[in-house]
Amino acid sequence: MDNQTYQFLGRFFLKYIDTDSFKNKVNNELNYNPAEFSVEKAYEDISGNAISDKLKLDKILFENILYSDLKNVFIENFDFNPNLDATVFRSRMESFIERVNFGKLSNNLERYMSPNGFLLMESISTSKLGTFFLAGFDYVTNEDGKVKSIRMLFANVVPLTSSPNVGYFLAGLDIDLENKVGLVLLKNISNDIDDEVGEEEETKWEKSIIKFFNKVRSLVYPMLGVRTSISYKNDRKAMFKMCKELEADLLEESRDEMSRRLGDDEGDIPTSVDTLLLKLLPSSVVPDREQRDKLIKRFQALLLGTYINTVTDDDGLIEIAKERGLVGFATNISFRSGNASKGATGTSIKDKPIAGEIMFHSLYTDFNESLELPQWSVSWFEDYEQTNPTDIEVIPTTIRSTKNYLLLTFKNRNYLSKGLIKHVVNYILRYRNQ
Repeated sequence: MDNQTYQFLGRFFLKYIDTDSFKNKVNNELNYNPAEFSVEKAYEDISGNAISDKLKLDKILFENILYSDLKNVFIENFDFNPNLDATVFRSRMESFIERVNFGKLSNNLERYMSPNGFLLMESISTSKLGTFFLAGFDYVTNEDGKVKSIRMLFANVVPLTSSPNVGYFLAGLDIDLENKVGLVLLKNISNDIDDEVGEEEETKWEKSIIKFFNKVRSLVYPMLGVRTSISYKNDRKAMFKMCKELEADLLEESRDEMSRRLGDDEGDIPTSVDTLLLKLLPSSVVPDREQRDKLIKRFQALLLGTYINTVTDDDGLIEIAKERGLVGFATNISFRSGNASKGATGTSIKDKPIAGEIMFHSLYTDFNESLELPQWSVSWFEDYEQTNPTDIEVIPTTIRSTKNYLLLTFKNRNYLSKGLIKHVVNYILRYRNQ
């Protein structure tokens, strides 16, 4: 294409792009570094180059959109690998593309919608409300000609309360058939969708991430021949185990130090509790053994909490976590204990470890007996490859388990990256798949 006549049309995708990351990758991979950089200018200048450069640029844009600002990640496990032959997949994609895309976008684009893969974000400008389409996809095969992984990007045209009053609601899919894992990635723009714009039957659009998640998975999974299953009880047990191990690793040295300082006096705690109970309760009442043991454990936990809260501040705990090579730390926990009572502890502050909260230690015995852990927040170190011991910046997340889904939400304002998302997801899957 003559770069003098080229026009970048993908303006509705620009709000999802991390421009700095895009610029760095284009510079590194295509040696393109003009004095004034923009996505539009990069396409205008590079489109006239070799076709290989344009293909690299399209892939950089695709990955940037997919992994930068789609911060709600639904994590799914497939029951099996369908061992999908690439030839069969391409045949199914041909029908899928015709059904989902044809007649909705410019007729000139349909010839580029190949079942071998296409990335057309820079060429799509439709603003007709309700339009739902596949903007791009790619896939990888193994040496046996079976599909290993697939990535897709869907868009739904929606009315917005903010300028320019119309935009794209995006849903990305990152499907790993070999490891039987599917990720559906979305940005929650529900608060920006204009509810006052009337819908007609032929121009409906999605308004929530849950409905959009269900829409794209119900379209794609049957076509691939995969089936998902979920056990929310197992998920919550896995969450509990992950939180408990993070807490145990973080406080191991503090527990050892407290025991060292107390020495033989630590063994006096049960005796002191017994003495207090005898003084507190009527002589005719015999303390329940289980309640007495719980009180001892709670007192020990409170003692540890008081020690940590007094001698170590939040930054100190974070530094300990980093020094010990931990992925991060929990900041908030919501749980249900064995007697069906609900509990919650922690803060919404990303760099305030829950282990430094006195309230957490007052609930520690309840937490240890928790049967269900429906939601918790974990801050993850940005330096997930542990390359800089002094870098203690963290990214906050919330993980929610329901009967229908496991949802990971990144709460940071900055853009994400493919490496970071995969790091967090894989760590969660280590526990989920045990």
